[in-house]
Amino acid sequence: MPVQRRVRLWLALLSTIYSQADAFTMLGGPHVQARLHAGVQRASTVHLQEAKKSAQTANRFDLLIIGGGPVGVTAALRAAALGRTAILIDNTPPKQFQFTGPTGLFSKALRDSALRIDVAVLRSMNIDDEAIWNQVDGSVQRILRQSGDNNAGALAMERVPSLRGRGTLVVPAEDCNARCSIAVLRPNQAKPNILQADQVLLATGSRALRMAVLEPWYEVDVAGHRRCFDSDSIKGLSFLPQSVVIVGGGIIAVEFARIFSQLKAKVALTLTLTLALALAQALALAQALVLALALALALALALALALALTR
Repeated sequence: MPVQRRVRLWLALLSTIYSQADAFTMLGGPHVQARLHAGVQRASTVHLQEAKKSAQTANRFDLLIIGGGPVGVTAALRAAALGRTAILIDNTPPKQFQFTGPTGLFSKALRDSALRIDVAVLRSMNIDDEAIWNQVDGSVQRILRQSGDNNAGALAMERVPSLRGRGTLVVPAEDCNARCSIAVLRPNQAKPNILQADQVLLATGSRALRMAVLEPWYEVDVAGHRRCFDSDSIKGLSFLPQSVVIVGGGIIAVEFARIFSQLKAKVALTLTLTLALALAQALALAQALVLALALALALALALALALALTR
């Protein structure tokens, strides 16, 4: 095989591997992730003329990324693979693991833990709910820590720096030769750090909707525990609930309903009137279709029987 053709084949293979490994995952560990991105970097030098790493100056980067979730981490590793200087700014609360993503990873970790730990069996062994929840929570925290450590390790191996704090877009100074400036206020810091870059990626994700009527209850403890959560603050759940009421009928609501049902909680899923009517109409339509199919099948069988008798 000619050398040029072999190079193109390897580029295609590396591109395929990278596209599949580019997802935010806790599998493989930082060494595997960093090797994949390093492979892309080596391949990129074949066909990207601009992939030479620019000279790094203090507080000056090619790319500034705000948000340490799946998009932010992937973008930072991709920039490093292309030979660009990047920095990741993440505002994860101090008591939570960095680079573990938004609610999505927590719900998957809770789901996997609920599938592994049989609450009914443990209760039949007279193990109290506090001990059961400690097992569930410990399993969730191990999954989150592993994911965060793997992504932090991949960033470290690619020499992508990160800052823990809140990033805010500010107007660049007059003597600044960069297109964008970000003020980063770190925990327990009075004066923010000013970072400069030619490009800024906002990867902060979305924010859960809170119901105004329940607003006073989101920050109140009842009998020693927080009882009212949204899809983000649910990560702060500190006990095994006996019953759960979920407002909404979307993907996240149904996912948590199944998770808490697996944890042997009594789950009530409440829907808005519009959604409930839409579901009722869809159910009625499905029943009508099933009835129509049954009638058509009965008619076909009757015709077949009539033809058989006439013969």
